[in-house]
Amino acid sequence: MRFLSDHPTVPFGVHLTVISDWVDYRWGPITSKEKVPSLIDEAGYFYDFERMHEFLAQVKLDQLELEFRVPIEAVLSAGLKPTHLDWHSLRISSRVDIFDLMFKLAKEYGLALRVAGRSQIKKI
Repeated sequence: MRFLSDHPTVPFGVHLTVISDWVDYRWGPITSKEKVPSLIDEAGYFYDFERMHEFLAQVKLDQLELEFRVPIEAVLSAGLKPTHLDWHSLRISSRVDIFDLMFKLAKEYGLALRVAGRSQIKKI
């Protein structure tokens, strides 16, 4: 954030993260775990990439929105001006509602949104 503050012309995106990369390299939500239980596994971390299907099968959109808003608001509160939203390792082709949520947030905050294919581009 310090670098971006010192270089305001550098375009950057807010990376929305709710999936851990590896079984042995894990992290959890920024939001209190009690507020987003559908985002975490039995150990209290984000589901790893290999268990993403479980995550997608049971995640609650209101909890996902809560977690997605935290980094966006943190960046804006720091006086930074992101250009877009991106997501981390999230394969959402089976969950159009998650894409719709991210699109809603991008539109609300006046940001571009990374998309993954023609069907999403056409939807926009």
